[in-house]
Amino acid sequence: MTSTAHAVSSRSARAFGLVDAMVLIAATAVGFASYRVCKDSWAGLGGIPLFRNSNTWLIAFLYRATTWASLWLVPWTVALLLLSLRRPRAPLRLLARQPGFVATVASTLLFALGAAEIFLVLAVRYLPTWRLGFLAFFLRPLFLHCAFDLQLPTLMGAAVAGSWLVLFLNGRWRPGRNWLDGLGRALGYCWVALFLISAFLGPWFYLSNHFHVPPNALRAGVR
Repeated sequence: MTSTAHAVSSRSARAFGLVDAMVLIAATAVGFASYRVCKDSWAGLGGIPLFRNSNTWLIAFLYRATTWASLWLVPWTVALLLLSLRRPRAPLRLLARQPGFVATVASTLLFALGAAEIFLVLAVRYLPTWRLGFLAFFLRPLFLHCAFDLQLPTLMGAAVAGSWLVLFLNGRWRPGRNWLDGLGRALGYCWVALFLISAFLGPWFYLSNHFHVPPNALRAGVR
């Protein structure tokens, strides 16, 4: 049964073509456009520090790197899902066993839900004033501000990790032998890494901002 499924998947897989390249290039352009909007309009968040200049360099590097990386991961994930659904392709029941496809579905679904929530909140906020310009918020850092405030990239990484865990525990982990699933797995690894790094940075920032080691009282006692 497994060999038959792999055979069907291999026959249905298509080679990398011009349309695939154009879609991925467009997704990359969306990432650069989002980066430019954030970099020009987002006060308080600078570029990625490439050189060590303080004791907190590693934390700052990881925080900013994961923040900026999600600007490219999102359009690439959505684009890859659309490409995976193009024909010729394997049947959906076989695609649902491929971790790369599952990663793109889980992260894209969560992104769509988060974007819909942000859209509804902003629509309720701006529609009563009859400012139809609220539709342009997708081109402004306001949407990105809301997305990061909701920890949307972190939740997308958690969704990928959870879906992969369910896939593995059910014994349905069947990696596809094609570039689509391979790229999907690579993006999934990036999402999981972003989730794990963010899960570490959150408590670190909280403790560093609210506690001192050793506390000031102990420092005074030691002296």
